Amino acid sequence: MKPYLKKVEIKNYKTHRNTRIVFTDGINSIVGPNGVGKSNIIEAIIFALGERSLKTFRASSYNDLVYNNRKDIDLSVTLYIVDKDGNEHKFKRVYSPKKGGHKYRYNGKRVSRGSYIINLMKLGGEGFKYVYIQQGDILNKANATPRDIKNLVDDALGLKQYEEKRNEALKKLEDAEIRLRTLEEKYSTVQKFIREYLKEMIDYHTLENLNYLKRYLESGHARLKREELNEKLKGISDKRDIILEKLKKIEERLSIIEERHNKISMLASDTDNKLSKLETEEYRRINSLIEVERRQRDKIKSDIVEKAVESKHLKITISELKNQINSVRKEIINDKEQITRLLELLKNLNRDRRGLNRRFNTYKVELEKIENEHDKIKNEWTKQLEDTVDKLNYEAQRLAERIYIKERKEELKRIEDRERYITDSIKKLEKRKQEILDRINTIKKDIAGLKSGIDRLKRTTSIMKRELSDAEKLLRKLDTIISRLSSERKVVNEYSIEAKIVYEAVRSMEIKGVVGILGDMVKGPTETLSLIRDIYPRIWYSIIVKDDETAQKVLEVAKELKKKVSILILKRFEVKSEDIPGNSVLKLLKYPRELSNLMIRLFGKMVVASSSEEINQALSKGLMVINIIDHYAISPIELLHTSKKKVYIPSNLDKLVNIRKRFVKMIERRRGEYNTKLRELEKLNIRYRDLISRVSLLRNSIEFINIQLKYFREFERTLENKRKRILNILKEKKRGKSDILIDSSEYIVKISNLEDKRREIRESLERIEEDLRNLDNEIMRVSSMIDAYKRVNQDRKNRIREYKENIKRLKERNEMIKREIMDKTKLLKETESRIRKYSDELLNLENVIKKYRNKLNKLRKLLDKLREKERKYENIRKKYERIELKLRYKIKILKERINKVQEIIDRAGLGEVKLTDLESYDKIYNDILSEYGTYLDASRHAEERYYDHIDNYKMFSLRRKELYREKEEILKFISEIDKERERVFMEGFNKFKNRFNELFKEVFPGSKAYIELEDPENIDSDILVYIEFKDKPKLPLSALSGGEKTAIILMLLLSIYSIGEDTVFLLDEVDAHLDIRNIENMSKVIRAQKKYNQIILVTLPGHDSMISIADHIIAVAYRNGVSKVFTLSKEYMERMIRE
Repeated sequence: MKPYLKKVEIKNYKTHRNTRIVFTDGINSIVGPNGVGKSNIIEAIIFALGERSLKTFRASSYNDLVYNNRKDIDLSVTLYIVDKDGNEHKFKRVYSPKKGGHKYRYNGKRVSRGSYIINLMKLGGEGFKYVYIQQGDILNKANATPRDIKNLVDDALGLKQYEEKRNEALKKLEDAEIRLRTLEEKYSTVQKFIREYLKEMIDYHTLENLNYLKRYLESGHARLKREELNEKLKGISDKRDIILEKLKKIEERLSIIEERHNKISMLASDTDNKLSKLETEEYRRINSLIEVERRQRDKIKSDIVEKAVESKHLKITISELKNQINSVRKEIINDKEQITRLLELLKNLNRDRRGLNRRFNTYKVELEKIENEHDKIKNEWTKQLEDTVDKLNYEAQRLAERIYIKERKEELKRIEDRERYITDSIKKLEKRKQEILDRINTIKKDIAGLKSGIDRLKRTTSIMKRELSDAEKLLRKLDTIISRLSSERKVVNEYSIEAKIVYEAVRSMEIKGVVGILGDMVKGPTETLSLIRDIYPRIWYSIIVKDDETAQKVLEVAKELKKKVSILILKRFEVKSEDIPGNSVLKLLKYPRELSNLMIRLFGKMVVASSSEEINQALSKGLMVINIIDHYAISPIELLHTSKKKVYIPSNLDKLVNIRKRFVKMIERRRGEYNTKLRELEKLNIRYRDLISRVSLLRNSIEFINIQLKYFREFERTLENKRKRILNILKEKKRGKSDILIDSSEYIVKISNLEDKRREIRESLERIEEDLRNLDNEIMRVSSMIDAYKRVNQDRKNRIREYKENIKRLKERNEMIKREIMDKTKLLKETESRIRKYSDELLNLENVIKKYRNKLNKLRKLLDKLREKERKYENIRKKYERIELKLRYKIKILKERINKVQEIIDRAGLGEVKLTDLESYDKIYNDILSEYGTYLDASRHAEERYYDHIDNYKMFSLRRKELYREKEEILKFISEIDKERERVFMEGFNKFKNRFNELFKEVFPGSKAYIELEDPENIDSDILVYIEFKDKPKLPLSALSGGEKTAIILMLLLSIYSIGEDTVFLLDEVDAHLDIRNIENMSKVIRAQKKYNQIILVTLPGHDSMISIADHIIAVAYRNGVSKVFTLSKEYMERMIRE
């Protein structure tokens, strides 16, 4: 099992506050746009693996690695690594900015750095290693020579240690040879001396005679020499006495000058102390008072501005509250109208209910009458049947028939009249129903139109609301800038003055290549530029120059003037100097990412481009462009604009306040339009609700008409049945088929009619009861709507009371702010008068200081003259002292020589020897001295030097043998190192070659790759790479195309660094700046390497082929200054890529 990184926990590393990521042992892809903190994850892993090079972390110090450069928090990165046996190990590295030190922990225990690294090395077969390939490394190595590839293989195999050992051994061999050569020289020299000393013989008698003669001659010569030296000594002593007299006179003059100098120095010192006291204590005191008053004045001004802004906001808020009160009142009026309509509807419903109740009671009474009549007829019929059995005659029978027929005809006529009435009623009701349906359709069309208008207004109001929100954000930002300028006005103005002083100085010196000051030249929309100015305060007053040489000259001038300025160099931004006056300098400033969307909202439609070609195409069409790579805006009309008006960003606080007023007016105008739209929307909503209620009422009318139609149709059917029965009876009467039962049939018909009528009435009662229930439900619904409207109106009235209380409170607050502004204004005037008073005092003090300074300058000039005299006499004195010192030295030397001569005379012991012929003496003395020296040296040193050299000779012989043996051992060690180095290289080279061939065949099937040494017999020769793609000739690596070369270089790097399978690859945006085809080839290479090593790669959104090969996908986003990490499933990413 290969060791792999399982999990990482990052705390307070750059943009990561608290990040936890889990990895797999395959390919892990970290995805996100530029600037969100992807590379910081890779750097954090390398930090925890013990890396100490700040260049790797893109920082100048470890404090730069801590979140927001804070010093009150610690940075820590924890790695969870699984070893080759499947055991988990925890490695943690902590950096504390307060203490400035690092702490290392292994499995929870604190360890030293050395122990920490050793435990990392124990995890795999060759230790837990990592390879960090940064953005651009592959492109940099695209032109790698065979020697470069050989160096990469040597580094991966660790052959450097063998080279170091071999070089160390060669150095020892060279030292041994140098020591051996030196020893050989010494050995031969000693050997020669020994042979010479053995030949020397000494004659002691001759030596004694020569010694006596030498002493005799030296004694005579010394006597003559002593007399000569005494004469010289006397002459030099006389000269010294004259010099000492002159020195005494000069010392007297110097003492007079020094006394006068001291008096003037004391006077100058008193004057200087008084001047220093005035300049330091008094001047500082008045200056501090002025500074305090100025700070108080600036604070008062900022307070006045803040209070004025707050007062303006309060007025706007009061106006808004009044508008809201009017709006709520209008809503209450509209709801009252709605309640009136609902009450009218409720009244109509109650009236209909009462009508139904009356009909119900009528039918109920009629039903009771029918029941009574039915019982009565039944009783009469029973009684009559009993009577007619005995009493029937023909006349009665005929009379009864005529009466019965007459009654039936009259009843038939009534039924026909009722049928005609019911038919007319049904026609009228159907006509009324159709009219209502047509009206409902017309209202529905109106409702559809109203709904689309409402939706359109809602979208418009939503857009206007968002615009107002953005404008209020900009207004708050502008308030922040005004507050900052008012509180830090002095600093900003001083910085501006410093830059302008330097600018005027370089112009007066006629330094060519100076364009201007950025703050005076930048044009653009106020809102955006205020943000830029707030983000880039240091460069706002930067001096713009053409090139580096001009920048150096300007910096030298600034250094001489002791001013701090920033400099922008045009060629760094690829902007021509002649473009500056005509075109906007805004293109020099790079916009941060979060301003891109804001700019699009401010300036309208803008083209988003990612390359120079897209930018040029958009500009040729007259469009504005946002470059999403570098995040800056370019305008074809020379400067960005708002409402077609040029706006200059001022550095003056008053101008900014005026701009703010205009901006507030614009917001108020837009808010008025927004409120108008809201009122229109509310009117449309009211009309929409009114139409909906009218449709509901019309539908209720249709339901009521349907009920009436149903009743009339059933009643019509009943009358038809009744008419048919009467017609049948009349037909039977005409046929004369009636018998005695005719009398009974009348009662039967009556009973039948009564029962039919009773049934009809009961059905009508049931229908009326159902209608009553429906009406009750409708009445309850309308009542609940009325109650709801009343509750809403009550809430609105409560809101109006709250708004009025808020308005009252805000007015009181506004009055209080006005009083505070008046107090502050009065205080400001008092402060200004105090500042003028202190300035007058300071001016008087400066005049006094000027007088003292003039007096001090006069005294200093007088002191300079005295010092010049003093220096002159001092130089004369030093000159005589040097002469006296030389004479004294000569006297000392002569006395010493006289003493030495006397010692020679005394040592000879021959008394006063007198020599007459000095020339004969010199010749004899020299001959004797030469012969004496020869014999004396031979006799004194011959024997002892012989013994000394014989010991050295023996020692040199032994050392010589040891050096020869040491040389042989070193040569043997070098031979063993060369063999081991060759073995390691050949094993690693074969592994690398096999691994590369496997990757190549998997990525480019059907193609061939050849990797070989230039000289197979020499492992130090270059490594040659030849590629033979399918259906193409065999070519060296340098002859391949750019895309092919990129893929091959990546395969070479992966194969070289993965010779040991314990390596983890950290790839940081290696696919950046590559086209789609090259990215796809690179993804194939990385996917093929997956089975050998764990890979953690950083890539960009849109590089789908790099994302699709990942086993684990980590998305990184940037929110509120902190990087956020999310884990995405592979299925989700594949679905997103497909879409």
